[in-house]
Amino acid sequence: MNTRHVVVGLVTHKKKVLILKRSENDPTYPDMWEFISWVSREKATPKIDAVKRHICHATGLSLSEPYAGKKFRVASVHSTLYMHPFIFQADSDEVTLLPEKHESYRWVRPQDIGKYALVQDLDNCLKLLSILLEHW
Repeated sequence: MNTRHVVVGLVTHKKKVLILKRSENDPTYPDMWEFISWVSREKATPKIDAVKRHICHATGLSLSEPYAGKKFRVASVHSTLYMHPFIFQADSDEVTLLPEKHESYRWVRPQDIGKYALVQDLDNCLKLLSILLEHW
């Protein structure tokens, strides 16, 4: 079974969370929405400064110091994922996207996240959002 560590950045601004729409040319999930996430090369909890730098690069936002949520495990038939959630507060809602990765963005209320076709399955999104709401 394949084991991977996935970093998830929940970026907030005025009680809304940022989601990004993947490019139509994305090889795995074209035109789907996602939280900022990536597979980490590290086996342990990723370094906070590296997570912040990656999210700033992907969004052009200036971010607060993060709240690191508790890691949780997601198992499927093919793999086990260890999700590492980090919550950041953005000082602006003006996002500058990397066009090769994402084509648009939205700031959404947590209760409206189910209205979007997300890369992450809804159960995991709800778990991530519960971490966010506990932090608020």
